[in-house]
Amino acid sequence: MSRSSQRLFLALWPDPRLRTVLHTYAQQLQSVFGGRTVAKDNIHLTLVFIGSLSSDRIDGLRKIIGSLRAQRFELDLVRAGCWKRSQIGWLAPERVPASLNVLVSQLRNSLSDARILFDDKPFIPHVTLIRKAKCKSKADLPGIRLGWSVHRFSLVHARTLSTGPVYETIDEWPMK
Repeated sequence: MSRSSQRLFLALWPDPRLRTVLHTYAQQLQSVFGGRTVAKDNIHLTLVFIGSLSSDRIDGLRKIIGSLRAQRFELDLVRAGCWKRSQIGWLAPERVPASLNVLVSQLRNSLSDARILFDDKPFIPHVTLIRKAKCKSKADLPGIRLGWSVHRFSLVHARTLSTGPVYETIDEWPMK
């Protein structure tokens, strides 16, 4: 039995075009908040952070998650902000689609049923764009409205290298 583990999370991953637009917007936010932009290829919306999971449990996790039936939905990213405590500059929807909340509930319930630990903080959907942000007045934030047609979700392995985090998609599932 393997004792190695991987740091994992479940996420929504924007397509390359949307990631480029989000990264450009992150550069605009950086002019207000300072800090550093998230690398374009790392931009995502975390659904559930699992953390460290034994490598020998990943196939079982993939099977459990793969059995879920999730609905596609539209996500309108319109609210930018900054959390002082975590020093995060973010972009979020004004309204959270019911299908997104259902997906997160299904994922959490499936993980609980499988006795897989995860971060159970309240789900606040957002896309992190800036780290080490110095939060200032919202009045200075550039406006934006981005539509995101969400049609799949991913299981991701997170590694930290000397050059920063690297995220590798382990598996992804289409939504109906």
